Amino acid sequence: MTRDKLGMALEAIRSAALDPRAWPRVQSTTEVLFDATGSQLAVVDHEDGNRFTSRTSVIPEIDRDMARMAPTSEPVQWSAERPHWRRFVDYDYIDEAGMRRSAFYANNARYDVTYRMGLRLIDQPRKSTAIVWFWPRSAGHVQALQIRLLEAIRQPLMVAAGIAEMAASDVSRHGDILEGLSAPALLALPDGTFLAANGPGNAALVARDGIELEDGRVVACWRRGRAALARILADAPRDPDPSQPRPAHAILPRPGMHRPAVFAAMPLARRHHFVHGTDTIVLLVMTNAATTAQALPVGVQIP
Repeated sequence: MTRDKLGMALEAIRSAALDPRAWPRVQSTTEVLFDATGSQLAVVDHEDGNRFTSRTSVIPEIDRDMARMAPTSEPVQWSAERPHWRRFVDYDYIDEAGMRRSAFYANNARYDVTYRMGLRLIDQPRKSTAIVWFWPRSAGHVQALQIRLLEAIRQPLMVAAGIAEMAASDVSRHGDILEGLSAPALLALPDGTFLAANGPGNAALVARDGIELEDGRVVACWRRGRAALARILADAPRDPDPSQPRPAHAILPRPGMHRPAVFAAMPLARRHHFVHGTDTIVLLVMTNAATTAQALPVGVQIP
């Protein structure tokens, strides 16, 4: 029976390497393998105050609480102090007396979640990307059998996550669209996260020509214009007809120039991340630079 469960889990893991949308099946089959109540895919950004993003099976409500409580929780603090941690169980960082004193464990007890086992999926020095399985108090601590089963799937899980992460980060296939524009052009996510730029786009960022990078996000240099730029980036994925996108515009002042910069944002493609879910890549173009808005590609198909 255990061999069958292991086979199903490995099959799901292999599928998820090629299709990030298949990771919920990785969660469900490994939960069966470990006899766990549920599981959680999570990313902790240790350089951004332990900002926590998660996708929890069975009890999705817990994700809201985790975003608030996890940054100061015992497992996240433990992982932040160990840049290359590989695996954890509760008793690596806390004992039963500590659990009884912990606000984090008390909150999780509302969902009948107590004990955990976690595996780091991607080795990035200041970011912990992990899958965590959990059990109720009645199940007791993680057992040696569960740790041995984790070892059997550890390497396939890490390989699948690495491939999925690279696929989600690969914007090179959109490079021909960027380089085909002589106007400053960038690729970003709806929250402003910078992905790539063409030559004029990089030059605009360096010169702070209306826009700049701040903490990895594209923002307007003029603070009063930041809301307008953020709005067109956030609104781009909500275009009513993605097959014939209608660019939204923001007008931003430019240092030392009489004419402001006009930026247009439009949805370019969707990407699927195994933890974060689906994001839309947004094309941001300065339409009144050396060229005009006619340089914008029309009718970009979204896969």
